[in-house]
Amino acid sequence: MRGLRQLPVAAAFPYFTKKTAVTDDDKLWQRALYSIKDGGTVRVGSKTLQATDWFVQNYTLDANDKLFFNRTCTLVPMPSSRITPDSPKREHWPSYDICVRLKSNGVAAAAKPLLRRATAVRSSRDARAAGEEAPSVMEHRDSMSTTRAQLQGVDAITLVDDVVSAGRNAMGAYLRLRAEGFRGPITLFAVAYTNYTPGARAPYYGRIVWPEGSHTSSRTNAGIIVPQAGPWSAEPPTAAESAFLA
Repeated sequence: MRGLRQLPVAAAFPYFTKKTAVTDDDKLWQRALYSIKDGGTVRVGSKTLQATDWFVQNYTLDANDKLFFNRTCTLVPMPSSRITPDSPKREHWPSYDICVRLKSNGVAAAAKPLLRRATAVRSSRDARAAGEEAPSVMEHRDSMSTTRAQLQGVDAITLVDDVVSAGRNAMGAYLRLRAEGFRGPITLFAVAYTNYTPGARAPYYGRIVWPEGSHTSSRTNAGIIVPQAGPWSAEPPTAAESAFLA
């Protein structure tokens, strides 16, 4: 084994369900996440807002987020499990909508859909329902596409997704970007994180790790490790890692 590939990740809040949402704030976040995933709205008091807009308005960045949001990074939405259309629309791609709204707040250099799903994969939900394994890191990597021309002039990338669990999809995106020659820092920001410890403080910071050379889809091959302490770093790959990823 050649070591671990590590992808820094930040998640705004836990993936609350109707069972785990206890406080009124928990229930509001739970409704908001479901609405974000569906491209819907959320009602707060007498106001009805687009869920993605409400999230961007209510997530406060702090010092730990400087790695993920800064003037050099490009926000890149994670593609869904379905094939990405040629002309994707924000209203049908919540992660893309979040990217654009965050960019409008001045927290990034750009927001671009640089990754596309070229081949459809099973969603984790569908895989669970069928009693099957979720797509592996390598399946995700091979189902996505980008080009070196699209990546020209991009200094750093923050992938943006609605939910992160084991992290296979995000690690697949990371490997696809490296395979296409991108050598800048890559991080992941997600709206919610499923594998959290109840009662732990949000937002959550950790790393998605993956043993290099592994082609299996076991949950031990991708997962979030919450660090004991900072500082955060997202280092470009070494020469040896670049050769492996090429």
